Amino acid sequence: MLEDAVENLPGVGPVTGGLLRERGYGTVGELLWLLPRRYDDQRTPTPISSLVDGQYAVTSGVVRAARTFYGRYRRGFEVRLAASENEDSAPELKLVWFSVLAGLASKLKTGVHLRVAGRVRLYRGVPTIAHPEILGSDGAGRIEPRYSEIPGVRVKSLRRAVCAALEEAAEQV
Repeated sequence: MLEDAVENLPGVGPVTGGLLRERGYGTVGELLWLLPRRYDDQRTPTPISSLVDGQYAVTSGVVRAARTFYGRYRRGFEVRLAASENEDSAPELKLVWFSVLAGLASKLKTGVHLRVAGRVRLYRGVPTIAHPEILGSDGAGRIEPRYSEIPGVRVKSLRRAVCAALEEAAEQV
């Protein structure tokens, strides 16, 4: 099992497998040695009113407004997330994607409850998360491993591949 190609893992196709192979992770055994550079604790949510500049945080709220904007070379998307649906004075968090993902606008409509995670930055006095991770709405958080970037491989795909390698080879290691 340890010598099997990474393409044999569920969710790893020939493109992702080729990119992993270029970086020296061509077998399941080699992929097991890809260690996280850090872990992000997503178990405890932080209220929007308590977010701190520079801090990684998990928070939730209601989409108050969503809009597409146009930058110099591409389309972006912005969401205003409020702590409460009914209070006009409730603190807001701005979520920004500078490169729009397919279907994002249809998922993030006004009134939708949302849990997000990411690094908070103050931009013109407003707490902002660029390219936040959208978490499941079930409320259960986890400790997520963060791996070094492999160009061309999505973060979630890499995380799934490593988890699959651990599950497949657990008895052998």
